[in-house]
Amino acid sequence: RGSEECIFLDMHLVLDPLLSLDKAYRISRQVKEKVQKEIPGIKDITIHIEPKDETVMCICNRDDAANLKI
Repeated sequence: RGSEECIFLDMHLVLDPLLSLDKAYRISRQVKEKVQKEIPGIKDITIHIEPKDETVMCICNRDDAANLKI
């Protein structure tokens, strides 16, 4: 959402449901910082943390996630 110069991103971050809230929050902060650093023009990111289960479809694979180096 937004314009070419001003991007607002909404994303879902699928994590292990056994992670503590603190750990899940730290991971989401790292993802947010990395995405903002790598993609110019992003003004704000809203991250929704979702527990991984059989009903959740993941778009990226482990290799993609590893490339984030988080």
